[in-house]
This record gives sequence, C-alpha cells and structure tokens, in this order.
Amino acid sequence: MMTDTECIRATIEAVAGSGRPCLLCGGASCIVACFVPDTPQYRAALGVPAGKARLMFYSVCARCAAAVQADPGRFEPAIVEAFTATRARVH
Repeated sequence: MMTDTECIRATIEAVAGSGRPCLLCGGASCIVACFVPDTPQYRAALGVPAGKARLMFYSVCARCAAAVQADPGRFEPAIVEAFTATRARVH
C-alpha cells in the first residue's frame, strides 16, 4: 500500500505527464498546482466527505499560476467549476 506521500507524488507525476492544457486559460501548461477545497460550498460541490480532506491537482500555465498565487480567491470559483464539470463527465 502506498503512503500518503507516495500517493501525492504519483498523482503530481501523472498530472505533470498528462499533457493537459492549463485548467484556467487552455494554454500550454508547465506547472502542477493544488487546490484544497476548504469552504462548505466548495466541499459540497466537489463531494468531499465530512471530516476528510481532498487535494485537487491540476495543470496550469506560468501566467495563470502567478495570477492565482497573487489573488487565489479570484480564481477559486473557476477552479471548482472546472473540477465539477470534469466530475459530471466522469459520473
């Protein structure tokens, strides 16, 4: 069984090697970012069970990564929307 650290490392490597475009602008991505839903609304939207944490990894370009780092709250709704849209396609 993988440890939490091994699981996180494997997930980052999988996202980095996926060739997915930037989650926010659709451009070429070069960074793996992590979103941790920590509000009741985001947790519910993303199906995070009570008492649990979920790390949401995604690909992002350098320009969008800098913008998110400068003002995370501005981009959180778009990140949650992208993950809920992906979740709807999978389920």
